Amino acid sequence: MPRTLTARLAWLVSLLVTLAIGGVGCYAYFTLQAQLEAKDERTVEGKLGQIRHLVAETPVTEGLAADRHRFEDVVRGHRGLSVRLVTPQWQTYVFGDVAAGPDSPVAPMSASGDARSADRQTLRIEVLQHGAERAEVLRQFRYWLIGGALGGALLAILAGAYVTRRELRPIHRLVEQVHKIDVENLDYRVHVPGTPTEMVAMATAFNQMLTRVESGYERLARFSADLAHDIRTPLNNLVGHAEVVLSRTRPAEEYARVIEDSLHEYGRLNRMVEAMLFLARADNAAIALRHVRLDAAAELQKIADYFDGLADERGLTFEVHASGWLTADPMLFQRCIGNVVLNAIQHADPDSVIRLEGCACQASYRIRIVNTGTPIAAGECERIFERFYRVDTARANSIRSTGLGLAIVRSIMHLHHGTVHAMAAGSRSTRFELVFPHAARTDALERANRRNTQANAPA
Repeated sequence: MPRTLTARLAWLVSLLVTLAIGGVGCYAYFTLQAQLEAKDERTVEGKLGQIRHLVAETPVTEGLAADRHRFEDVVRGHRGLSVRLVTPQWQTYVFGDVAAGPDSPVAPMSASGDARSADRQTLRIEVLQHGAERAEVLRQFRYWLIGGALGGALLAILAGAYVTRRELRPIHRLVEQVHKIDVENLDYRVHVPGTPTEMVAMATAFNQMLTRVESGYERLARFSADLAHDIRTPLNNLVGHAEVVLSRTRPAEEYARVIEDSLHEYGRLNRMVEAMLFLARADNAAIALRHVRLDAAAELQKIADYFDGLADERGLTFEVHASGWLTADPMLFQRCIGNVVLNAIQHADPDSVIRLEGCACQASYRIRIVNTGTPIAAGECERIFERFYRVDTARANSIRSTGLGLAIVRSIMHLHHGTVHAMAAGSRSTRFELVFPHAARTDALERANRRNTQANAPA
């Protein structure tokens, strides 16, 4: 097969057209052959009847030789047609074209029968059509058929090449447009033609892919900038502390305070690195889950008790209203809910209530965490789960937060095949809703993911 699509389509079109012409030609050839054979058969039968009628009017003794021209007239003008009469005395009379018999390449047509002459004698009549004319017609038809097939194949090749080249122009134009795309102009979109439908679907899918790539690239660029900013801050603090201490001799207490501040910055860097490693492992599905049936009320109360001291500093209280059971990894469940609760503590109004609610649905378990405070804008509800994204662009909480807590929440929910959403609940409330599938659905999703992974794995 040729390497280019244009050449392949032209070759396939010409092959199909040639086969079609050949098939139609063969059908026409055998149909013509059958019609010619039927015509010769009718001719032989008709001449047999005519000769029988002449024999009935002619006496054998003196009429056959004298009226020979009458029998010759019957077969005259028919190439390859001959008549043979045999008398009771075994005398044989032959009329017509007897020379065409040996040269005929096709099977002859014949008919025979008896006839009673005018003088009451019985003669044997044999009519033979040697088929020379039929063979000539078929030979000429074969020549025309082969020539037509070759000519049709040549025309099919030329027409196929022209048509495929013309119809593939939208693909070439699409390739030319794709070559214009680079990281500097990811907002470029290829032109969507009106026809054909396949090109419309291809261009639309490509533009949708470009939209996803642009969005991912923007997130990656924003993530890189945020990561550099968040790492630079503790590093600058460490460098500043060291430069101040080394500028002159200081008392031991000040050295101890600088070391304590440095340990705090090292802890921030360590937490950031651990969070990044966790997200990397979660993205690559390298975390093995241990599904356990958990008492939702007990688990939520345990998390509320853990953060009770931090909540007291701002005058916050917890209300836990949950019932039923859910299936999740215990450690990851606590980390996931804990990160959401910590976010609620940081953004809740002082002296307010944080509600932790849980209820079982038909195929999942829903957990809602509601706090009172400035609600998240509608356009920010999904972006807050991006890495290093903060609604507070001034990064007022960058000292206390790595900006990865909610990103870890989304990764944990993805590992559990669940979902997490944030939304405004009233004028001064924010609600996080986490949906954990039940065990049967989780197992089915994991089996489906394993099958897809095996199917897409390289051989």
